[in-house]
Amino acid sequence: MSFTAQYRMVYATRHLTIVAALEAAIPDAAALVFASLGVALALHGRRAIRARTLNLASVGTSVFMNTIAAAPGWRNLAIWAMPPIAYALASDTLIGVSLGLVILMVSCFCWSDGIWWL
Repeated sequence: MSFTAQYRMVYATRHLTIVAALEAAIPDAAALVFASLGVALALHGRRAIRARTLNLASVGTSVFMNTIAAAPGWRNLAIWAMPPIAYALASDTLIGVSLGLVILMVSCFCWSDGIWWL
């Protein structure tokens, strides 16, 4: 999402390139893992509440890190905070739509005209 802002903030504190890169990547990598898990669970007909919650928590961490790393002003805040927010909306929508499609497919294939179908 916004690795650069997170990297700059961590590097300014630790002054270690590799450590800063790893720590800056953690929220984004966690969000990607939880979103993928949420889609996988949704495709199996599960609600994926835990995966969705952890995905949003990871994105919240990323937004927080980007917000405190941004320069003063609304423009800079919007530039650094909008990518993870857009990712959160898109990934959670993808999980919800995947679950909805699975439910729709199951209901269409199982019940039709008063007859149960396999």
